[in-house]
Amino acid sequence: MSTFRKFVIALFVVFLHYSSQIAARGVEQNRYWDQWGLVDDVAILLGMVLLAFLALGMDLLVLRSSSDTLKRLFNHLFLVALTSGLLAAFPRFTVDHPNVTRLIWMGAMAIIGYSFGRRATRLVRCAANFCLIFSPAVIIVSVTMFSWSTWDQPAEHLPAVDANEGSGTPVFVFVFDGWSYQRTMDGGQLRPSFGNLRRLCEKSILFREARSPYHSTELSLPRLIFQTDRQFVARHGEVHCEDGEASVPARSLPSLFQLGRQHGYTSYLLGFRVPYRHILGDQVDYCWVCGGAMQDFPLPGKLLTRFAENVQYFSDPVSQRERIPLSASIIGRRRHQQFQTYREQMHAILEHSRKPTFALFHVPLPHEPFVFQPDGSYYGPVARMDVPEDYRRQLKYLDVVIGQIVQELRASGDFDKSLIVMTSD
Repeated sequence: MSTFRKFVIALFVVFLHYSSQIAARGVEQNRYWDQWGLVDDVAILLGMVLLAFLALGMDLLVLRSSSDTLKRLFNHLFLVALTSGLLAAFPRFTVDHPNVTRLIWMGAMAIIGYSFGRRATRLVRCAANFCLIFSPAVIIVSVTMFSWSTWDQPAEHLPAVDANEGSGTPVFVFVFDGWSYQRTMDGGQLRPSFGNLRRLCEKSILFREARSPYHSTELSLPRLIFQTDRQFVARHGEVHCEDGEASVPARSLPSLFQLGRQHGYTSYLLGFRVPYRHILGDQVDYCWVCGGAMQDFPLPGKLLTRFAENVQYFSDPVSQRERIPLSASIIGRRRHQQFQTYREQMHAILEHSRKPTFALFHVPLPHEPFVFQPDGSYYGPVARMDVPEDYRRQLKYLDVVIGQIVQELRASGDFDKSLIVMTSD
């Protein structure tokens, strides 16, 4: 068989392992949350090509060996990889029918083992021909991926500080994602562990009946920003605001940021997960978003992470055992790094923003994963998200961040003259 055909076969097997991830991103809402861009398309396609070249290189090395057993072993490992890829292409089946999946694996391994023991090649040839027949799917899907709408946000620069500052009360709104009222209050009073928050509340008005406009961030924050209870839907690369049968682009509606601009305010938005620039258009002067787990990865990081992401779709016993620890480690470390960047952005706005300032901070605390120590250092990967103690530990760091915010506002001279709102989504 020619080297080119072997590469095509290897590429198709790799494609099967990526197919569920690709299918998931074919849903626009998933790309919306992922802030998907062309670099993500490139990361997946380049990752598939590199893995296919790796498999081809291994094959060429095996061919140089004089061991027929090694060659037969490699050929039958191809059958194992093909079986894994076919099952990875149907993740819903493997999740809903784990016992059937185990039986399929047992049967496949028995057949492959029998073929290896009999020194047979017919099964290998049939599998190779199957891959060649369906290999055009790789090109079809790849071309389709580049036609998808994208939701990534370009890098922006903070507005330069103007020596001739305008007048107006600075406004800072902090929305802490996943902040629980029940685990913060006890008998109507703040728990003792919230020292910084308690000191702030002594000089503030405490609202005990504040309600989020929805139970999910994808709607609660846009509804807050636009002061509406209508639906926001991502469709064809645009966020639409819907009310019954009426639908208009969200960026065409008046928002809090537009209201601030009318009164001479410079507006800032630091977000979490939601691609706010696509929602608001040019209504906000500066917008930066901390993505999910990997939105702002450079291409090499995306290559590795998109590859690791495929492990969640594998059905073999090893992957089933290792996928949760692997995912927790990658996501946890990345979230911790992302929040350091978020705090740097927040610090720059709190201390060096152009006046008068209207800033909204959608803060990714104490949102899972619960990887922060009370002092903000990295706790370690956390696989489970339902352990109360992990959440309480992250709440302690939330209180530290609140104390830092107050200190930074005092340092800038804005604390005593600002309207400061702290709430949750």
